[in-house]
Order: sequence, then structure tokens, then C-alpha cells
Amino acid sequence: MKTPVLDRFRKQRDIETPADIESAVLRSDRFRLEREGEWRQLEDILARIEKGSMRSVSDAELLALPALYRVAASSLSVARETSLDRATLSYLESLVQRAWYQVYGPRQGFFAWLRSFVFGGWSRAIRAIWLDICIALFVMVAGTVVGWMLVARDKEWFFALVPSGMSGGRIPGASREQLAETLATHDSSQGLSMFAAYLFSNNAGV
Repeated sequence: MKTPVLDRFRKQRDIETPADIESAVLRSDRFRLEREGEWRQLEDILARIEKGSMRSVSDAELLALPALYRVAASSLSVARETSLDRATLSYLESLVQRAWYQVYGPRQGFFAWLRSFVFGGWSRAIRAIWLDICIALFVMVAGTVVGWMLVARDKEWFFALVPSGMSGGRIPGASREQLAETLATHDSSQGLSMFAAYLFSNNAGV
């Protein structure tokens, strides 16, 4: 009794399949026709840029390049969600990849960047913040001079300015032998280990 029902279902499915395929093809064609103009415009701009013909690219086209890239990326997202034909997907994936490289990709290799940085980029960066460097240098020198003048007048200022844990025995009135002892090295690596631990904790705090 169930066999005729199954046969009718199979026949109905076989009949509906060509209609579904035709609908998908029409949907893909409509999708392509609505956006193909912007895709072609983007492809034309990319082709000229990739050939090195930057002079043939107008300012308006350069300004439109990011917007055209976003349109192509949006089209690719819609194409993936609606399962359009593979040819359209492959074309959009390639187009979006090329456009992304031109919009967001690196403009030069690492060694070219390093060469430009050493032979000009570094000096330009320093010149750009010359005022900040001068202010920092002035504050450092002024602080050193003021601290020296305060301690020269009253030695108690030294203990107010320098924490006891950082003086390491280098205090006003210390003898030459005591100061020399603070500079002496030890055979053991305990001092270096303590210094490394302090440096690590200080950097972590910063």
C-alpha cells in the first residue's frame, strides 16, 4: 500500500528538481546583474594598480576603492549565505582578496621598511617629537640640579628624596671605603639573581 505513495513522492520530487535549479540560476543571474557593474569597476582599478599604472588611476577612483572593496566583501558574504554558483563565489573570493591587499596590505617588505627607517625614518620620527624630548630633558636636568642644591644645603633632604632601600649604603657622610664596597662584585651569582628578580618585578609593575 505504501509503494504507490512513495512512487508519487519520487515522481513529484523529480518534477520539482528542474524548477528548483532554474530558480537558483535565475537568482544567481539577478544577483550578479545587480552588482556586476561595481565588481567590474573594482576589477578595472585593481588591474591598473597591479600593473603599476598608478598615474592612470584618478583620485576619485582611489577614494572609491575602499567603498568598492566593502561592496564586494558584502556581496561575497551574501553569495556564501545564499549558496550561489561556484563560479560567482570563486570570482568574488579572488576579487575581495586582491582588493584587501591593495586597501589594507603592506606597502613594502620588511627589509625595505628597515632601510627607509634607518636612512630617514628614524630621524623624521625624532624630529616629530623634538619638543617632547626637550621638555623631558629639561625636567630631568632641572630635577637633578634642584635635588643636588637641596641636599647640599641640608643632608636630610637626601633621605626624603631617595628611599632607604635604593640607597644601598650610598648616603651623605659615607667613607670612601663604604662607597667602594657598594661597587664591588661578588664571586657568587646571588647579587645578580637578586638584581634580575628586582628588575623583573619592576618591569612587571610598570
